[in-house]
Amino acid sequence: MLSKLRQLAGDGVPITWLLPLLFGSFVALAVIPVAVIGYLGAQWNTDRLLRDRHEMLLREAVGTVAAPLEAIAVQLGHIARFASAKGLSAEDRREFQGLVFALVSSTPVLGVIDYIAVDGSGLRFLRGKPAPVGMPPGKLPGEAVAEAGAAARALWSNPVWDPYFGEAVVRLHVPVAQAGGMAGAIRATVRASDLSTHMRERIVGALHVPFVLVDSEQVFAHPVFSARPASPPATGAVPRLEGLADTVLGGIWKRERNPLPAFVTLPGAAAHWSWISFSGGATFLYDVRRDIGASPWTIGLHFTSDETRPERWTVLAIAGIGALVFVLAILFAIYAGRRLARPLVALTHTARRISNFEFDTSALAGGSTRVRELNDAFQALERMSMGLSWFGRYVPQALVRRLMTADGGDDDQAAGGLREISIMFTDLEGYTAFSARCSAAEAAAYLNQLLELVGPVIEGSGGTIDKYIGDGIMAFWGAPDRKGDHATAACTAALAVAEAVRTVNGRRRAGGEAVCPIRIGIHTGAVVVGNIGFQGRMNYTIIGQAVNVAQRLEQAGRSCRGGSESVILVSGATRAAAGDGFRFTEVELGEGADIPKPVFRLG
Repeated sequence: MLSKLRQLAGDGVPITWLLPLLFGSFVALAVIPVAVIGYLGAQWNTDRLLRDRHEMLLREAVGTVAAPLEAIAVQLGHIARFASAKGLSAEDRREFQGLVFALVSSTPVLGVIDYIAVDGSGLRFLRGKPAPVGMPPGKLPGEAVAEAGAAARALWSNPVWDPYFGEAVVRLHVPVAQAGGMAGAIRATVRASDLSTHMRERIVGALHVPFVLVDSEQVFAHPVFSARPASPPATGAVPRLEGLADTVLGGIWKRERNPLPAFVTLPGAAAHWSWISFSGGATFLYDVRRDIGASPWTIGLHFTSDETRPERWTVLAIAGIGALVFVLAILFAIYAGRRLARPLVALTHTARRISNFEFDTSALAGGSTRVRELNDAFQALERMSMGLSWFGRYVPQALVRRLMTADGGDDDQAAGGLREISIMFTDLEGYTAFSARCSAAEAAAYLNQLLELVGPVIEGSGGTIDKYIGDGIMAFWGAPDRKGDHATAACTAALAVAEAVRTVNGRRRAGGEAVCPIRIGIHTGAVVVGNIGFQGRMNYTIIGQAVNVAQRLEQAGRSCRGGSESVILVSGATRAAAGDGFRFTEVELGEGADIPKPVFRLG
């Protein structure tokens, strides 16, 4: 991994990485802020709407309980003052009936109003009864009357179980004073079933469960109390949280209470939520009122997570859609970056192949694009490749490679000092007579057939074809690339050339066609190597006496070929430089041959 990073640091970042990275970064910079702001905005709006709705629900719940109880207290005070002023007693049924009828009728939570005299007699006014009835036996309200007279203000009592109604009730006593002392008290009784029914009807939403707790543990109002129980509990006690059928409300104070900050603005109001199962939790909204009864009243409602699930899922959906859009945008950026990088990679790959003297432009076939400048670059590179391909046919490929890889300051191609190389000359013996006996097209076809085999052999061994001389070739080894084994390479190539000519001539003889033997001469010596010519036309060639010696060796092969298909003559310098890996046979040439002795036949 470290080596890979070092390579990237030295060679640069691949464009197949760079473009997707840049496009992905731009997309991230554009999409992430929008997605985050959208999500936070949706979350804030949802929280605000839920907070406003829950505050409205809590206000409704508190008003549903507190408003009628306060109205009853006010009206009860008016009745008590009127009774005191008029000197009404328990015998004045008609007067009391007129006073309490409107109050009982207009207040749905009020089911009973009693007038209690100090001697225990009194009247009871029931909802739905056209006339008052007598007080239940055994009612001696002396202490209640005394407490009502001593209280600074009228407060509702704590819930008590009333056997007469078979349920829990709360009561409010307002004293009736007359000349001579306390005459009695007016008492209002609110039943749990009436208050529970009233709350259930007023609270909107099937998932919202209202409740009233007295002293935090006694349950006075709850939807389960809407229907009056058929028979009182065996204990005759006020229901408490631990025995309530509503297990969610039963654990309101026992479970972990997670606060909901800045939830409502009602004074004394509070809220929290608790986990009730793996599938969700419950939210509790409540207001603790200390101005209603003798003990604190907790008025509120609760609901499960199902009630806010649509809003929460909407926010999550916005977050999910934002994340999905981001992922899709990143994937598209990567796709677009790679798609755009593909033709650039094809250009780079083709340029690298051309730099390696490989002129196949098939890599450009996958680089088609709709970008005009890239298409222009493809066409220009393809034309350059075709031009270099033709250039490589007329100029020695080794020289072309050297020219293409050399730095601008490299002047090795300039003609200068001497360099030892090995030179080869070849010639097809009798080619002139052969071409005179056949058409020009047939003569050229035979020559090209041989050269298609001979040329790759020479270049494949590291040789440079200097020029074609009619039906002959001039080639050399050791330039432009300096090779210490140039004599060995030249001898190896000469044997391969002779074998190629024998193969072609053998096929032609089998077909009844005329053939030409080949003569090859090789000499190793010092020559001047470099560019010869003028600025408009240069030729990379060699000059020196060694060139003439190699050509004379090729011509001297006429006298010693015999009947063989080929003859290869090498000088003593080549024999010494090539080493013992070949079979050399010394030959005697005529006295007129201007060739350094000894001379050897190769093969």
